[in-house]
Amino acid sequence: AYKATANVTPSARMQNPNTSITYETSSTYGNGNTNRFLTPDKDGETFDIFPAEYDSVIERIDGGGTIRSCKLPPWATRVQYKIESFGRPCKGQVNLWLGPGRSTHTLKFDTESGVEFPIESILKFKNGHDGAPVMKVSTTDDYCFPMKFSAHVPSPERAEELNANTEKQFYSATRDEKMVIQGSQTDGKQGAWRYWNIPQEVEAIQLLGWSVDTGKKSFKVQVELLQGPNNLKQSLFLQCGGGSQPYHTVIQTPGSGWTVRIQNKKFMEDGLTQMCVLPYEHREKEDSDLFSWSAEF
Repeated sequence: AYKATANVTPSARMQNPNTSITYETSSTYGNGNTNRFLTPDKDGETFDIFPAEYDSVIERIDGGGTIRSCKLPPWATRVQYKIESFGRPCKGQVNLWLGPGRSTHTLKFDTESGVEFPIESILKFKNGHDGAPVMKVSTTDDYCFPMKFSAHVPSPERAEELNANTEKQFYSATRDEKMVIQGSQTDGKQGAWRYWNIPQEVEAIQLLGWSVDTGKKSFKVQVELLQGPNNLKQSLFLQCGGGSQPYHTVIQTPGSGWTVRIQNKKFMEDGLTQMCVLPYEHREKEDSDLFSWSAEF
């Protein structure tokens, strides 16, 4: 079994008077599958992005357009957040505001199950602005889709570890793992699509969006995960300041037959970006993974 090599220290977020987030231990983190292991990188090392011992939960967020906001510490440069449901589809939106009129991050998500497919993301942002950053979370107008939201503000030491891991994964990716996606028309249509086929033993992937080498502009993409032919399981609309602020997320892909497809929604003259898809967790391949005839049938 592989083990994480990162030495994670307790975060300075604990009992921080500058934040309004309430922290408590979550007993529902992960899916409880003990046959899953972190996938080593090109150097044979593993890194646990979302360690269970530092998971934190605010409160249940009801459906019907309910809004919750989290005031982050002024010194923070990253926030890790997780969204899951109570077994129903998970639909909503996350925004990060730097000041009263500047939103640097928008994520609109629609997944088939918030338990099987939770949203787990790392968001980097610039500090030093007037006032503290504020994260806003909202549900859809449908009252049938409540959800749970967790937030983790890493300490400066942990933030440096996360930054080093993001850069390492991004710059060590191969051409098949990291692709350039061209922009679209001004109406957001006809943007280029890129596809990644996920091996059947990969139980979770990590998706990195960064335009540091393609113009250092913000990006706007539509991310879709399909299992089987045209069977859409997870849909994410992501808009992020992607030059100095990479977006790093973990997406669950249990089972086989997964395909990731991403469309660039920003206009061509200003929308060139790079997206990277890498394995994050895997299971040992078994004989049952392979098709075989049985005498019992």
